[in-house]
Amino acid sequence: MIESLALTGLFAIGLGVLLVKWFRVKSYKVALAAAAVLVLALLFPNEPLIAFSAGIVALAVLITSTRGEEVPILQGLIGAGMGKGPALALLLAGPALSLPNMLVIRSVMGTQKTAAYVCLVVVMATISDLIYGHFYA
Repeated sequence: MIESLALTGLFAIGLGVLLVKWFRVKSYKVALAAAAVLVLALLFPNEPLIAFSAGIVALAVLITSTRGEEVPILQGLIGAGMGKGPALALLLAGPALSLPNMLVIRSVMGTQKTAAYVCLVVVMATISDLIYGHFYA
């Protein structure tokens, strides 16, 4: 148990360094996010999902609040006139619906569950496209 916690801590420190060096996230923001996750992990030691969820939310906030490069494929499509909503749908559904990904999911979960997964990804990406496109057009 202690070894896995130490390994997780080392990887978290490595992620923090990468965020500061490569993504140019302010180091105090990374430290605040790490402190929040650590406090939640200490307050709820039997519920690791709480600290993990807080870490994911903090990572999303850190990445999206820092100005950086856009995805090159989408940059070209948006420059050619693609809306921001469809671009978001492409970003959300593209990796999840790649052929290798679907083949792996099918081998693990079966054909029916894979079909349900694909349908859910398409529906959720479309809904997020409509919402994002409506408010941020």
